[in-house]
Amino acid sequence: MIHWSEFHSGVATGLRIDPLLSDIDSQWIVYNRPQDLTNKHAGFLFALGLTGHLKKLSSRNLHDYLCQRHKFTSIGLLLGLGVTNKGTQDETTTKLFSIHIPALLPPTAVPLELDHLVQTAAIAGLGLVYIGSAHRRMAEILLDEIGRAPGPEMDNSEDREGYSLACGFSLGLVLLGMGNENLPGLDDLKLSDRLYKYINGGKKEETSPVVPPSFRIWEGNMINTSVSSIGATVALGLTFLKTGNQNIARTLAAPHTEFLLEGVRPDMLLLRTVCYGLIMWDEILPTTDWINSQVPEVLLDCLEVLTGVSDDSSGISLKVDPETAFPCTLTILAGGCFALALRFAGTANKAAFKTIMFYLYTTHHISRHPRDFAGFSKDLTEMCLVCLLVSASIVMAGTGNLVLMRLIRKLRKRIVPVNTYGHNFVTYGCHMGIHMSLGLLFLGGGRYTLKRDNESVAALFLSFYPIFQTCQDDNTYHLQAFRHLWVIAAQPRLLITVDEHTNTPCYVPVTITTSPDCVPRDVTDPSRDVTDSHDPKKCLHDVMDQSNDISRSVFTPVMLPEFDTIKSLSVIGERYWPITVSDVETLKKGFLYVKKRAGFLEYKDDPEGKINTLGRGDRYTTSIIDTIKTFSKDESILLFAEKFCAAQSSSSGVEFCTEQLLGCLLEERAQYLPFYTTLHKTFTSFVDSPDPDHAENIRLIVTFYEGKRNTHLLSSKLLSKLSYRLEELFKDAQSGDPMAEAPLCTIAKNSVNSHRWYTGNTTDSSDYFLLSDVAEVLSAKQPRPIVEKFMELLTISGV
Repeated sequence: MIHWSEFHSGVATGLRIDPLLSDIDSQWIVYNRPQDLTNKHAGFLFALGLTGHLKKLSSRNLHDYLCQRHKFTSIGLLLGLGVTNKGTQDETTTKLFSIHIPALLPPTAVPLELDHLVQTAAIAGLGLVYIGSAHRRMAEILLDEIGRAPGPEMDNSEDREGYSLACGFSLGLVLLGMGNENLPGLDDLKLSDRLYKYINGGKKEETSPVVPPSFRIWEGNMINTSVSSIGATVALGLTFLKTGNQNIARTLAAPHTEFLLEGVRPDMLLLRTVCYGLIMWDEILPTTDWINSQVPEVLLDCLEVLTGVSDDSSGISLKVDPETAFPCTLTILAGGCFALALRFAGTANKAAFKTIMFYLYTTHHISRHPRDFAGFSKDLTEMCLVCLLVSASIVMAGTGNLVLMRLIRKLRKRIVPVNTYGHNFVTYGCHMGIHMSLGLLFLGGGRYTLKRDNESVAALFLSFYPIFQTCQDDNTYHLQAFRHLWVIAAQPRLLITVDEHTNTPCYVPVTITTSPDCVPRDVTDPSRDVTDSHDPKKCLHDVMDQSNDISRSVFTPVMLPEFDTIKSLSVIGERYWPITVSDVETLKKGFLYVKKRAGFLEYKDDPEGKINTLGRGDRYTTSIIDTIKTFSKDESILLFAEKFCAAQSSSSGVEFCTEQLLGCLLEERAQYLPFYTTLHKTFTSFVDSPDPDHAENIRLIVTFYEGKRNTHLLSSKLLSKLSYRLEELFKDAQSGDPMAEAPLCTIAKNSVNSHRWYTGNTTDSSDYFLLSDVAEVLSAKQPRPIVEKFMELLTISGV
């Protein structure tokens, strides 16, 4: 009973491994192999194939795994190898699949006694290996296998519908989206005609070699459409995917008469509606009108009752028997919503989500009040309800939409008692669909969403196949391992902006420009403009420019559209410096570093822009600490302001530090604060205790910036203070100020002692030039008068 649950648990464990991790090799895989193969380890191997690590498994170890004849391990390995070698047409992998598919063996070969589910997995893996190849031999084999008759003994006698579905999917993958192309070598197969016969029935075609009939199942010479129609419908839908072929689409449309409707199962109507939407891809619109247009005219009265146009179902005379009308209408609506979800997968399109939710609430109401609607079975209603729930999650994948999450939580808590006949309507498949919806909604922790290319659409169709299992071991219509193939369509597209100074995520308004082929992505109310306010929860509606490019403005973090549709991404707004990124590879990293302008706070600290200093004129009316907080929340800057700029600070340069800190914040050069503090310390120590090294540093600074009007490091006010203080010091010395003689004598003495320039004779010409150098340290404009003063002071001091 828990075999498949353990398998799914193993897949979930393996998917946690990063696909880019390079430490996974064959030895690592074998090292983690249990002594006795388990179902959980089989799922783990499948997950390694989904993440691309299974290709590192050596052929010898692969042979050892398959020789164990463990059913779940074989299923996991075959499907994993198919995903790993997707589209490669690898010869070695093809030979491995041929061993597990009797149709690919030579006529004289003795087929292995393989479980039917293993053959189903091998068929699906073969289609993945040859995806989009239009391979003649594979297409012919798969076309024959869709209508494969039951063989002797127990061959192909169980789960035949699931095998036919796998063959149909594989054939659709091999010819994916190529239905309108004139492919050489395939004309004689008459694909469309044979698939049409598989759907509507007819006489079987003679095949070679002739297979002995089954002693258990007798079908005669007519096609069993209950088995073959499922695979043929899917094969037609994928082969003509996005082609817009109306002739093929009409063969899949719902019948328009009561007689024909009674000849089609409701679940087949759902499947045919989905495939119709896949073919007429460009005509799908996110409106209730398009969904309702899929319902034939003979069922419009029933549609009015279901959608609430008519409140009283008993007051309307239906053209069709209610036992037929209501189930058919509901399944057609569910199929149309599923096709709509595939069209807008991962786009979070508001209109598509609203449309699906309308029918989801309608179906939920029917499931809660089944007596108000005649002809409904509880099983069918639950199937449509789960299909609609999964459809909504496909559209909103990765967004964590709260409205949908609340509904999922509500449906998950349902506990329906077993009825009189021992049947529980909330089946294993219902819970599977509900939990898959929840996982989709928070895909990858909100970092992943879904792609919409041909391969991804096919993978989503196969993994979220709208007919779910009834019990834990049910694989009649769909192999449970296929439920994990959504990984092929998953892609990380979350963009997070990071402040380069604090290295923390931040809200930033950006404009994303995409090509016209991109589906508009509405995450919030499109009537609210991001430029009208600083609220990060608002966003612009989509705007189309003259080049037909679509531009929309949103706040980060944001889920980007498909990368191949993005033309550019620009940072807008007044709080951050503008930047435009056109390189898609940069966006694929998921992080974009931005720089905040001076005088602004982040949106999380100031959502409405009322605290920003530049947005008001009273920044000096409050304390310095409060003023600094309007510029930055950096702890190091706030600590500097508290220790050196506050009025109660013990620092001697409060005015200097305050002025320089505000200047650094305004001009966005806070990294220069250590330099300014060092400069202030040097100048202060020079005045208190003159030192030639400090004088040299100050002289170099003054000389370098002399005559420069635009300086980026030192302000003109600070330079004027330095130059004026030096000139005043030496002017006092020249005027005979005794207070100035001591500093000059100290400089001269320190210069002579430290550099050993003094030779004992102060009138020596060599000493004169040495002291001239000392004078140039202090002033480069008038060295000789100062030098003469130095000579006199040196003589007086006895140096």
